[in-house]
Amino acid sequence: MELNFPMEKYGQVKQETITLLTALEKAKVDWLRVRSTLDPLQTNELDEQFKVAFEQLGDKFGSSMEWQEIAEKLQSLVLQGAAASLLDDHELGSYNLATLISQMDSITDTTVQGLATKIIWLTIIAGVNLKTQKAYAGNGGAISLEWICVYLASGIGDYRLQDLDQYTCCYAIFGWIINDFPRAQSTDHFFPFNTFLACLKNSLNKEGLTPLALAMKNNRTELIQLLK
Repeated sequence: MELNFPMEKYGQVKQETITLLTALEKAKVDWLRVRSTLDPLQTNELDEQFKVAFEQLGDKFGSSMEWQEIAEKLQSLVLQGAAASLLDDHELGSYNLATLISQMDSITDTTVQGLATKIIWLTIIAGVNLKTQKAYAGNGGAISLEWICVYLASGIGDYRLQDLDQYTCCYAIFGWIINDFPRAQSTDHFFPFNTFLACLKNSLNKEGLTPLALAMKNNRTELIQLLK
């Protein structure tokens, strides 16, 4: 059976990802330029302030006003050269970026979704270690890219994300972190495309919107065969 690969859609996704990464890299260059002017005492103080402000998010699944205040505080700190290097890597440690990303399915208010996405953007600019930082995922932790692969493949419905706004936020985050996963054989590692395909294959048996399945809903059988 001959399958038609969606080259046009692939090209669109590739170009959008390049655009997202280009904007991120420019922002990182600007941030590094500011940070390079600081002395160690200044960087330590700013980094500690960033950690304290970010960890407040662990208690802020409430009003958008609280999210707005934290987002503004973090933006101010990043503009001054603060880094996210003090955030805890461990999945059972204090609140970190991976945990925020893992909870994107719980953020249903559109204003808060935008603020959460902005905070993620700022934290990535500030040099958070996406390759080692994990959020709790049952027996062990999962890095941010693993969570995003699960959400994008699972789509919208009962299993994961609740609406298209959440999916759009995750799609943007994917473009920022696609290159940040461990590749060394000596450390825990995974290949993100394998994770995406495994979750996508499972999601095709459920109702709701799923990537590819939405565009190819008349070809589900062929797609399942392709993923075997």
